[in-house]
Amino acid sequence: MSMTAWPPQLKLWLQKCLSEATPSVKLAVMDEIKQIVAKHYEDGTLETTDWDKVEVKSMKPFVMPKIPSKRKLDTLSAGNVLEKPAKAAKKATFTNSWETTNTSSNGFATDSLRQRREDRFAREHEIERQRQAGERPAQGYSRHVNTPPANGASLLDRMESLRSTPKKKSKFVYQNNVENAYDPNVLNWDRHTIVGRSKDLEKSYLRLTSDADPANVRPLEVLVQALEVVLKKYKAQTVKYDYVCDQLKSIRQDLIVQRIQKSFTVKVYEIHARIAMEHKDLVEYIQCSSALHSLHALGLDGHYEEFLAYRILYFVYTKSRSDLNALIAQLTPAQKATPCIRHALDVQKATATNNYHAFFDLYLNAPNMGPYMMDFYAGRERCHALIIMCTAYKSLPISFLTKELGYTASHQTVAFLEENQAGYFVGMDRPTANQPTGQWKRVQKVIPDHDKILDCAQAKPNLVKAVAKYHKLDIKRI
Repeated sequence: MSMTAWPPQLKLWLQKCLSEATPSVKLAVMDEIKQIVAKHYEDGTLETTDWDKVEVKSMKPFVMPKIPSKRKLDTLSAGNVLEKPAKAAKKATFTNSWETTNTSSNGFATDSLRQRREDRFAREHEIERQRQAGERPAQGYSRHVNTPPANGASLLDRMESLRSTPKKKSKFVYQNNVENAYDPNVLNWDRHTIVGRSKDLEKSYLRLTSDADPANVRPLEVLVQALEVVLKKYKAQTVKYDYVCDQLKSIRQDLIVQRIQKSFTVKVYEIHARIAMEHKDLVEYIQCSSALHSLHALGLDGHYEEFLAYRILYFVYTKSRSDLNALIAQLTPAQKATPCIRHALDVQKATATNNYHAFFDLYLNAPNMGPYMMDFYAGRERCHALIIMCTAYKSLPISFLTKELGYTASHQTVAFLEENQAGYFVGMDRPTANQPTGQWKRVQKVIPDHDKILDCAQAKPNLVKAVAKYHKLDIKRI
């Protein structure tokens, strides 16, 4: 039957249903309407049906069915345990509402349950009032700090007894700090902080496997002298980096054990971070940078903006976009105006836009120790830059590439190309295993590196393969 033969009331009902149906249920509504109309058509009741009263179930809102609560009532009263009622008794006394019965399923009166709840609410209210007022909780109003005597002495009583008991002599020396002594609920950690007694200026780093012994820990005044000794040897270049790193880690360990957080602590971590960057030790730099992030947040004296710039450059290396965006969003206009942070932000912009010319210009003119951090991903940017240039040019002189890639000598550029199997030069045979640098075809004399010309068409495929290794982060000492 065509829609043109439908009665007018049916058409109006159909339009009303489709207009009121939401897009999510419109398909289901149309399917149900087809079934309703087909059924009435077979019965011959299209003309006689009052379509305004016909309901479409798909258009009704979904109602979550009521599920009876499975929470069991308490079966303890005044220390007596009641037996569990049988299943038949449970079914006989089960109701869906507290208002339809005067007794619960386990036989207790609702008045008794209500009274117990009121007592519990009153007890919790009194505990909160005493906490805000700074009063000591009464014995009957606390289950956590002041346990009833039946379960043993309370925590507060035990703490008072320990405070009054004479202490035995110990080999450990503790700092005398009365912070939080007025509150017996707060443990005074300063009373349990050791003070070193060692006078050794040089000490190897050993991972602690037990409590630190004050006899092997150096106090603050000795640590200041130890740092001067290490820096003097490092500047004189009489020791290797492994020795310097070991001594600085030992100083850091003594500071942590004694919970010393002063400007000297910041100084130690900053010095170690700079030396680690200089020697490509990314592991130690990350440890120092994480500690400095917390120490600078305490407001201690230090070079906050300098290491904030290093942090931005590190996020550029790891391509941590979420961390980088969160860090940039927290920068103030005054911080963005500082030269080191402004330089780091320009580096981030250059890498995001593949502007290799701007990147290597910033690389050659970076403030502080920025070039050491940029060294970690300079090879990656050089490979990307060579791929872009080889796509645009047929051949490029090595002298031009040396300036664009941030090198200071032509032999560095040639070495980078040969390292990535892209040392194809115009007028020379292709490199082989026996002759990795190739040989001239026409000229039999040795050609200097700055006079060589890169064959872009032959070098590009190997550069595309080589760029994959730069995308694997290798967080270890180089």
